[in-house]
Amino acid sequence: MKKEVVNCLERNFNTFDLSCLYESNDIRYISSGIRLLSCIEEEIAEELLKKTEAKFMLDMDTISISYFLLSAKELGYTESDMKNYIKILEKEKKRNGWTNQIWLDSLIIKALGKYGISYPNIADVLLQKRYPNGSWYEKVWVSSYALQALFYSYAEPAQLSLTADFLKNSIKKDHYKKERTERGWINKEKVTALALESLLLIGEGYDEEPIRSCIEWTINQVDSSNDWKEIMNLSIPLTYILKGKAQKNTNYRQVDAVHFRETKVEIGEQIQGDKVNGDLVKGDKVKEKLGEGATQLKDSVALRSNIGGSGESGSTQLDNSVAVRSDIGNGKKKIDDSIIRQVAEKNLKVPRNYSVFTGEKIDGGVRYCPSCGTKVESEWKCCVECGYKMEEVRRIFE
Repeated sequence: MKKEVVNCLERNFNTFDLSCLYESNDIRYISSGIRLLSCIEEEIAEELLKKTEAKFMLDMDTISISYFLLSAKELGYTESDMKNYIKILEKEKKRNGWTNQIWLDSLIIKALGKYGISYPNIADVLLQKRYPNGSWYEKVWVSSYALQALFYSYAEPAQLSLTADFLKNSIKKDHYKKERTERGWINKEKVTALALESLLLIGEGYDEEPIRSCIEWTINQVDSSNDWKEIMNLSIPLTYILKGKAQKNTNYRQVDAVHFRETKVEIGEQIQGDKVNGDLVKGDKVKEKLGEGATQLKDSVALRSNIGGSGESGSTQLDNSVAVRSDIGNGKKKIDDSIIRQVAEKNLKVPRNYSVFTGEKIDGGVRYCPSCGTKVESEWKCCVECGYKMEEVRRIFE
């Protein structure tokens, strides 16, 4: 299949009129051209990227920036290279996303995700609007964008596979029909290319049906079309195969994020690795989440500045724990396999102590083991379930 893709792109590039890209004011079209050229003529792609930046620099909105970032990434640009554009995008974020449009929020998430910046909480926002059949609004084009956003937002494999199944069912007849949007119609080539790109991105592979037949249809369309915009759209999923990024991956393996701007774990929940270990029991749930600058650790989620401190206020040593700097022991306590946080309530002069594992107020005694969650009596020295030494965690509240 890769040989057929290479031959297809080389055949069509030989007759490619580059002037249509240089003269265009359509950032989406130009971005597709740059991504294709990055596989074939990297020097030309680099030149086009620079001209595009100069052309759109004074009038870049979130859509333009997103497509520009996607183009630059295909040419090897890094987060450091694109930091100004990334900063503009992130400043536009509101509480639950950037806009009220699923496809546009998804495009932004993908653009940032390409540079290792992830917003895992966006997955929950997207899933709240998903239909039971795995689609958004029964639309292939919207669902394709959303699937890519779920991938870069670290959604669970089962959540990805449901939407993947919807898309695969939609392209069983080699391609999908055109779809209506608020602004008009998206042709079948664009809709099919979006679905195919999304499936290849998450690791569905291209050796099995219906994806294989869909790729063969795409190659035939590229060969027979005289419309360069159409060819650009259709070629994008083919570049995944050309660059070796479309192999079959099990469990929808995700790329490693460099920065987690938000996490799926809130302060108030115990985690083991990156899995939530138990739900909150009664009590007040601490609403604060790890914010900008949070980094995913092997067994922990914490602010970067919390670790490796020199004993000053704000430095906390963590071990399989979640903590907030300066909350525990003024930065001097070692928290070992426990999750405790002190919360100051409004209108109270004396802070009350809460167990972050349960969210429950602690009045002199720990009622749940912070290691396994088993309920314990106040006089017990160890947890009867896992053997955890309860004296260690009680000492913090003496």
